Amino acid sequence: MLAQRVDVPRASVLRWGLPYLRGFLRVWGVALLVSVGGCKTEPAAISSEASVAPFTAHLVLDHVRTISPEFTPESILRFPDNIHFDTKGHLIWDEGSPPVRVFDAEGGFIRTFGHPGAGPGELGRFIRLTIGPNGYFYVLDGTQRRVSVFTPDYEFAYSFPMDTGFVEQVAIDSQGNLLQLRESWWTDVRPAVVTHDTTGVLLAGWGEIPFSARVQVNLGGGGLVVDAQDNVYYGWISDHRIWKTDSEGTLLAVFDDKPAYYKGPDIGRLEGLDGKGSGELMGYFMQGGITHVLALILVPEKQLLFQHFVVPGRRIPFEVWHTDGFKIATDVQAPGSLIYADSDFLYLVNRADEEDENPPILVYEYRLEQEDAVVAP
Repeated sequence: MLAQRVDVPRASVLRWGLPYLRGFLRVWGVALLVSVGGCKTEPAAISSEASVAPFTAHLVLDHVRTISPEFTPESILRFPDNIHFDTKGHLIWDEGSPPVRVFDAEGGFIRTFGHPGAGPGELGRFIRLTIGPNGYFYVLDGTQRRVSVFTPDYEFAYSFPMDTGFVEQVAIDSQGNLLQLRESWWTDVRPAVVTHDTTGVLLAGWGEIPFSARVQVNLGGGGLVVDAQDNVYYGWISDHRIWKTDSEGTLLAVFDDKPAYYKGPDIGRLEGLDGKGSGELMGYFMQGGITHVLALILVPEKQLLFQHFVVPGRRIPFEVWHTDGFKIATDVQAPGSLIYADSDFLYLVNRADEEDENPPILVYEYRLEQEDAVVAP
């Protein structure tokens, strides 16, 4: 049985915040990146790599500090889509729209880059940012169908055209290639992942979007991460599974240990709604009591994957996986929305009201206390 307990200091337990689903107010649509043909079938099931977990654990959290982003006329913030830490140790606040804000490690405002506009170094309305192994910032611009590249000093370097669509999930591998997780509505279900080099040339595409993800266009959620061996892990907001492939797209495993609290979309209901329009699908997805997958966060140094959920009623648990495919802990009660993790700390954002400005980041030191060891027969 997997662990249920998390030790959190009583004073650190704050009110839940509902993550902002920024795509809900968008004009629906997605660019077709690669067309290979479509169907409603699911990919062939491949079980997780470890049928018996070598160990389970409970997660112990200790609140060590709070980062309060400085409030200035240039840094009036809302709930972030992502945060990053760059090669300088600066906090990069990514709201999915320009400009990008830069803070020091304590939350002091430093500067912005990538202001709104259509000129060199300017960004359109819908963006997604990732940091390459060279420390450069790659900003996918869904409005202007290009990637703008900025130096580690936040200066514009160059841009190149790329059919990004209104991208929600992006990652970069050790070779500097950009990966995107495709979303599907009326478009083809293949491929699920596409990869381009840093000049915009399409290199490959693989996988199939599950029918459960047909509700997802510009919703965010789910996740796409790459480990040190360039293995790729991905999933969607409306499916509890995690797919793992190698760098060439060969499917290695599907992590399919569904949490007891998870309620996914009804496939029969989706089939009945398919093609009827975005409004009906979105109404079912947002009001049908469906559990949402908020984020997938990788800690490569510890071979850990944190899979963050939103349960109707504003409960926001997460699951802890080993990258070999076995689950370490389940139904971890988080004191906020998990937004970033490294080998020592979890970073969570909590706000009681969606209109709050400059929400603080709660930093928790974490450790896994192993409960048992299981030797597979």
